[in-house]
Amino acid sequence: MIRKQFWVQEELRRLGITAWCGKRVEFKRLGKDRNWTRFDVPALPNYIVLDMAPDQMHIATQVDHLMPTFMVVAKNDLHGVAADQGKAAHIGLLGFMGAVDAAFEAAERVDANSRAEVTEYKKGQELRVISGPFVDMLVKFDRLVRAPHDRWQSLAVELPGGIKAQFDPLDVRSA
Repeated sequence: MIRKQFWVQEELRRLGITAWCGKRVEFKRLGKDRNWTRFDVPALPNYIVLDMAPDQMHIATQVDHLMPTFMVVAKNDLHGVAADQGKAAHIGLLGFMGAVDAAFEAAERVDANSRAEVTEYKKGQELRVISGPFVDMLVKFDRLVRAPHDRWQSLAVELPGGIKAQFDPLDVRSA
């Protein structure tokens, strides 16, 4: 499904319609692979922002996998609103799109050397131990560690009671 959204975006651009679906970078570990794999995923799953003239709407509805349900965005929602007399400011859709594109470009600059520090877990996230003497125990993720003599990176975690430990990435899963 994810690839379809990017395909629809490219098909719309090929037809002369400005389309944006934005990308985020996620890193996940697949199966028994100890290294993390990069995935480009949509920033807004199932949404594509279109900038088109009304006469192009018929062309857009002919694109496979694009739902013919369109919504017009108000100018304030598109450009955002500055804070004014107690009212909260919001960046608007264009500001959000710019921030997503900037974050994606920054994530693309992660090279193979620094990728070893990338993980799908966030600091403090609970993980469940799935093998070994601590099976079924919930632990909190701290960071990735790699000693010079280790072949693979390990996960530094905190056990109940504040005890620090390290686990192989294959021994834990998200809780």
